[in-house]
Amino acid sequence: MSLFRRVTTTAVLLGVLAAPAAADTVVAVTPGPTGVASYGGYVAWSQYDPATRHYALALLAPGGAPKIIGAASSPAPLEVSLGPDSKGRVVALYVRCTSAARNELDVANGCDAWRYQTTSGAQAKLGLSSTSYDEQYPAQWRDQFVFGRRVLSGAGTSRLRCDVPYRRTTTASSSSRMDRGHCAAINGLAVRGTVVGQTSVARYHAQIRLLSTGGGPQRVAAETSYGEESNLFGGAALDGTYVYAAHYGVHPSDAFLRVKRSGLAKQEVAAHVALAGTIAIDGQTISYVQHVGGFSGETCDAGAPCRIVRSPVSPFGQATRLLPPELALTPTDPGYVSAAQPVVLTAKLTRTNVVAGVVGTSLPVAGEPIELLHVPGAERLDAPLTSTGLTATTGADGTAAFTILPPQPASTVYSAVTRGADPPTTSPQVLIDAQAELTLAASATTTVSGATVTFAGTLAPPQPGRGDVKIQRRTKHTCQKALSGQEFCMDEWQTITTAIVAADGASYSAGAALTTSGFYTAVLPFLRGNATALNGRSPGVTITVTG
Repeated sequence: MSLFRRVTTTAVLLGVLAAPAAADTVVAVTPGPTGVASYGGYVAWSQYDPATRHYALALLAPGGAPKIIGAASSPAPLEVSLGPDSKGRVVALYVRCTSAARNELDVANGCDAWRYQTTSGAQAKLGLSSTSYDEQYPAQWRDQFVFGRRVLSGAGTSRLRCDVPYRRTTTASSSSRMDRGHCAAINGLAVRGTVVGQTSVARYHAQIRLLSTGGGPQRVAAETSYGEESNLFGGAALDGTYVYAAHYGVHPSDAFLRVKRSGLAKQEVAAHVALAGTIAIDGQTISYVQHVGGFSGETCDAGAPCRIVRSPVSPFGQATRLLPPELALTPTDPGYVSAAQPVVLTAKLTRTNVVAGVVGTSLPVAGEPIELLHVPGAERLDAPLTSTGLTATTGADGTAAFTILPPQPASTVYSAVTRGADPPTTSPQVLIDAQAELTLAASATTTVSGATVTFAGTLAPPQPGRGDVKIQRRTKHTCQKALSGQEFCMDEWQTITTAIVAADGASYSAGAALTTSGFYTAVLPFLRGNATALNGRSPGVTITVTG
């Protein structure tokens, strides 16, 4: 199944729109972090290939289909931009690196600026690339280049980024520094005419900055601060009036932000999707990166990919927009399930109307094939999802149900994905934890002190080889109510004896001389370090001991 858009949609939206809605179109899906650029009807981004572990330049031409640009690949995201060259032709500028960041404290290395000509298909490294510094976020507007150079000091958690923005004309042989401002890492650059937009992030604060290719001090158009939860700007993008950015992270509600370059008046509109990095402006069209099935501010991956989305109308206006499809996956019984019983998961596919950032109607999408994926055993939560072999088609209410027959693994990660002609829509992952079913019967519920009571019961599904079923007595039972009114209880237990499990693992028995009245159960304990082993506890029986 292609990750690129082939047709607008094959499913049916059920419902009546209050006004004709312009639909946001999913251009592509990529299982890795990316930015997005647009100009002259083109859209460009960085497409990750898990097989090669490299990112490639991806391009959507006006009226065409997305394509991968050969040879333009890198082990790190490409940081692509689009704009006119000195002859007005659309060009894509991007960064290619020789190595990727190894962790969140590391950075990519060997990064140079390259240019791809959309008319001829030619690509070449730009002469502005330095042998001493890594370039980042190159952009071109006619005869003017802008780009950043990464400057670091310190190491580990004390490492400081103090990146520097540069400018250079197409005919110059050297580059000129622009105002660096306060030390920060550049995470976006754009140029239009003589105006430069920059987004940056430093320790506990982020900014949108405006500079000029003619020199002079920068202006801070917008800024945020944060603590442990990120609060970031992704961009920047420019038109003749505004500088734009995505506002995203763990702390804020994701939004599209624009700041008027004259006077710095701000307008922020709720996005109602999880944003991931840059946005791009091309006339009234906005392109953005959506993190599907994950959380804002996190890195996109195979389980929670990025979607490249293009909206034909501005989110800052009054036109009705139809957001991209959203797929939810919900278990019928949240929490622990019985490993001996079927599990039902329901997928629901919807699209939502938004007007000026305000949510309107949520519409079910019917007739879309859905496939259920899983990570069997969930020994590694970052393991790749594979097919369960179960498929279903959404009905009139946009839902499709899946029944997983027993026995259930101890822990399984599930996700649903659309399998229509459009790029796939992936649901957030759902973790299902299963427990064994244990029964318990006692030979007596009243006995004299020191007399032997026999305990017996069954295990489902059978657990051959498990000789660790224990009979326990509850020694402490404490309950308290949360502010919601829900009651939570904590128990403490004492092991009385270990049971003998039958060879087929389906039953157990044990005898114990009791001296204390109490509430007794059988437990199949949790095995530390073994994610595939089931655990569980039986219903209890109260035994009174006299004498």
